[in-house]
Amino acid sequence: PEMIKIAPYRFLIKQYSREKMLDECEEIIDYLKNKRTVPMIKGYKEREHFQIESDDIMYISIARRGTNIHVCPRGLKNNNNNVFHCKKKIEDLYEQLKEYNFVYAHNSYIVNLKYIKKRVKEEIELMNGETLSVSRARTAELKKRMVEYMETKYER
Repeated sequence: PEMIKIAPYRFLIKQYSREKMLDECEEIIDYLKNKRTVPMIKGYKEREHFQIESDDIMYISIARRGTNIHVCPRGLKNNNNNVFHCKKKIEDLYEQLKEYNFVYAHNSYIVNLKYIKKRVKEEIELMNGETLSVSRARTAELKKRMVEYMETKYER
């Protein structure tokens, strides 16, 4: 016997009117659009390897022989145990993550816009209270991307 994988979202009844059927199809399409997959980044810490969801990454900084991935700690308390190492270059990670709300704040690191609490002059404060400096060359792009992110986040 053949096996198939299915993941039902909802069932449609044959007696639905054409209008109701179109409404249901529209809802299903919206659901699928919003259910986008986020990339996973391979990182390691103390000889253990991990798959890190990009949504959990606060920022990525340059490190010796690669990058450090700073992950959102549980409860948003500053804790250095949430840093993983990755052998990829920051430029390569940025290319992979720029569509997922990551932006250069400095040549040394890229930040997930989701975790920026506020921006004051040449600094940004993250949700965990950590402060990062913003280079003058990156300020305009950061401002622009923050505005775009807020517009899509609070879109009606």
